[in-house]
Amino acid sequence: MTTKAPVLEFCRRAWLPAVLVVGTFVASFAPIADGDVFWHLAAGREMIRTHALLRVDPFSVSAVGRPWPDVHWLFQLAVYGVYSLAGLRGLVVAKSVLVALGAGVLFTAVPRRGRALFVPAFLVATFLGRHLLLVRPVIVTLLLAAVFFVRLERYRRERRASLLAPLPLLQVLWTNVQGLFALGPSIVAAYTAGAAVTFAF
Repeated sequence: MTTKAPVLEFCRRAWLPAVLVVGTFVASFAPIADGDVFWHLAAGREMIRTHALLRVDPFSVSAVGRPWPDVHWLFQLAVYGVYSLAGLRGLVVAKSVLVALGAGVLFTAVPRRGRALFVPAFLVATFLGRHLLLVRPVIVTLLLAAVFFVRLERYRRERRASLLAPLPLLQVLWTNVQGLFALGPSIVAAYTAGAAVTFAF
């Protein structure tokens, strides 16, 4: 009896997040149907070949040679690395893992009483929006936005400064992955404004 109790308790707690993570992975798992990934792969390959970041556009006929700030360089190196090891299928798996990880991170911020509603709602939304979950830098943005939200929400409740410590490093990562990195400071600003309003009233 005593050995079974912890196992049963673990199963009782784990089945709902497991359904969320596995369901999100399955819903976002689809063959690559977006040509942009090949541009990202070419950019990653070029950076590996030249041992340098791209400063000009080497691919576009109309813009070849023009100065070009490559805000996705870190994503491009990462996808080229995954592609070199596991091909296009590996990219799809990696994308689905990141989406599922983001779902799992968000789950931790949902109050226990709301989790039974959150999981099916999130799975339905993921299924309906699965055509938007492409192998693009926005997938990393979704994960990092979830981490920012969860960390700030926990800080709001627990007031432990250590919860905020990883955010500057994650912001540096975000800045070198996608142009939507401004969402990080925006989320922080929204929480700061909310805290100021709460304090004032």
